[in-house]
Amino acid sequence: MENPHQILAVPSPEDVAKWLLEKQSHIIAYARVIVQDMQLAEDIFQDVCVRAVKMSAEFDSAEGTVRWAMKAARNKAIDYLRKTRREVAMFSPELLDRLSDEWMGVTYHAQQDDGQQAVYKNLEYCLAKLTKRTRALLDMRYGDGRKPNEIAAMVDQKVTAVYKTLTRANSTLKSCMENRT
Repeated sequence: MENPHQILAVPSPEDVAKWLLEKQSHIIAYARVIVQDMQLAEDIFQDVCVRAVKMSAEFDSAEGTVRWAMKAARNKAIDYLRKTRREVAMFSPELLDRLSDEWMGVTYHAQQDDGQQAVYKNLEYCLAKLTKRTRALLDMRYGDGRKPNEIAAMVDQKVTAVYKTLTRANSTLKSCMENRT
């Protein structure tokens, strides 16, 4: 992308698709933070892309398009959680805004690489405060996408114990991340 702030007369659907594909990993990662499911985050990205391409005439720049896509992905992810009554969003809306802003800064301002690194460093710091066992459960749940009942069978624990550990870990991470931002 030559100049992300460049204003075009009317971007083509191809322009919009190109801009979003260039930032695919950022948008998917952002959705995954909310829904904590990689497959679902990828589905959200695809839905957002289809919608963006259909409304390409409404965008005026690459940056504006990606900002819109980040917000659309967030809204779609939150809608999914509400519809399924899942309570896995571990970050407050304020922290999600800040995270989105950080990722947008990293996306369009080369000097801002420190912002994304700071988020990752903070997350690493907070994860390091958890026990090795808890980190392993988190990795099985969110890294591997395993269901709690599957994890319980693997670690020879009751499903309720796995749920409690994951809930406490999410709460601890949320609190730690909010205190570090």
